[in-house]
Formats: sequence, structure tokens, C-alpha cells
Amino acid sequence: MKYAIENGIINPAHVLEEIQMKKNEEILKNIKYGREKTIIGILIFMQKKILES
Repeated sequence: MKYAIENGIINPAHVLEEIQMKKNEEILKNIKYGREKTIIGILIFMQKKILES
């Protein structure tokens, strides 16, 4: 690894950027899933209330 970095085969800045992008993608995926889960939960709750009345 050290050899690759020292000889320009691996660009550490690019590797760090890729890692950060993957982390951001995972965060966005979790946020999207959380929203969908919340919306589905709200719809089910509303449906139950409608059926109760």
C-alpha cells in the first residue's frame, strides 16, 4: 500500500473522497428508508382510524 501511494498508483485524496461518497450514499439510503417507513406507518394508522369510525 505504501509503495502504491508513494509511486502515485493510488491517490489517497481520491480514496478518501470515494469513502466519503459511500458514507453519504448510506446516510441518504437510511433517510429515504426512514421516510418511507414513516409514511407507511402513517397510512396504516389513518386506515385503522377510518375503519374504526
